[in-house]
Amino acid sequence: MEFSNPAIDAYCAAHSSALPSFMEELERETHLRVILSNMISSPLQGAMLQFLAASHQPQNVLEIGTFTGYSTLAIASGLSPNANFHTLEKNSELEYFHQKYFTHFPYIQVHYGMALDWLQNDTTSWDFVFLDADKKVYETYYDLLIPKMSKNGLLIADNVLWKGKVLNESPDSDTKALDAFNKKVNQDDRVDNVLLPIRDGLMLIRKK
Repeated sequence: MEFSNPAIDAYCAAHSSALPSFMEELERETHLRVILSNMISSPLQGAMLQFLAASHQPQNVLEIGTFTGYSTLAIASGLSPNANFHTLEKNSELEYFHQKYFTHFPYIQVHYGMALDWLQNDTTSWDFVFLDADKKVYETYYDLLIPKMSKNGLLIADNVLWKGKVLNESPDSDTKALDAFNKKVNQDDRVDNVLLPIRDGLMLIRKK
């Protein structure tokens, strides 16, 4: 889902630090094998996730919405080898990609099933979270995650511009949910936040 200019994104990615070379293979294979391949993160988004993970050096890392694992690998490439990295994916049919590519980072732990069920039983203090799952449930994820985030913990939410539909006067249900999420975050005095028009919109949220 592209909100920003694809040519500008490609130029920016070409002038950003490189991602691991095997991620190009994953990107190609995703487009060949998966019907909704446009759900994969872009190279520019991947470079940003790698940069943020490397800068923040989090110990406890969570991803909600693995898909074929492009964003997972981008984050992992910025982590230290002793990081505690869990990624949640409801579609176990994507396991092929995870088994093939996650061998590059053995500390990645994949959990299949409903993310909300897993989160409700989790007590980890998260330092870094990437949220890219059911848009209608973003507010629920947020309410579960923010109390568990460590001080200065970083939560990144994807697709928050929803192809620019957040500007529509008659939004659909997904757009309404994302607009409500953006407003909720911006009004929460527990966090600082910045919304960036990278690809389909990234909301960066830091817990105070």
